[in-house]
Amino acid sequence: RDEALRTGAFWLLCAVGFFTNAVGTALLLNHFSIMQAAGIAHGEALRVLALYAGIQAAVTIGTGVLLDRYEPRLLVPLAMVLLAAASALPTLGIGSSVSWLYALCLGGAYGSQQAIGAAGYAQYFGRDHLGAIRGASFVFGISGAAFGPLPFAASADWTGSYFVALVSSCVLCVACGAASFMVRRPEHKRV
Repeated sequence: RDEALRTGAFWLLCAVGFFTNAVGTALLLNHFSIMQAAGIAHGEALRVLALYAGIQAAVTIGTGVLLDRYEPRLLVPLAMVLLAAASALPTLGIGSSVSWLYALCLGGAYGSQQAIGAAGYAQYFGRDHLGAIRGASFVFGISGAAFGPLPFAASADWTGSYFVALVSSCVLCVACGAASFMVRRPEHKRV
């Protein structure tokens, strides 16, 4: 675990888990009010949730196939661009097309992150100490889910809309995706 904590790959995977849980939880907790602000009726917002769940399942499987061919850190931009798009879409327009693209992007972000996280830790750090490594990483995912909705609540309270939180989430996700290009594959010490 100590060796893993000294790698950029560990922190990249933690950041992806943190942002996906932070932004995703905030979007899902505020789903109906965000959809209403984008001009989406309650019934259609319910259908968007159903589509989101189906997309998440399909993208998890599809990303798993990609992980057989590509290194996990190279797929991080996929998850982060999808999450950035899910954050940006409600600010860019209104109507059905926005809501369906939103569902595709949010489901895709969650699905790809789940596969990247599951395969990434095992691929980079092996299985011998995977429990201790994943235990350390879960703190970030749980923290994201716990603290992520707070900026959305603050944005809504202070400005009367989610715009600031949505744009900030978009920028942070793009930055995380870009950071993946600076992280190297970990090299393990031989004992």
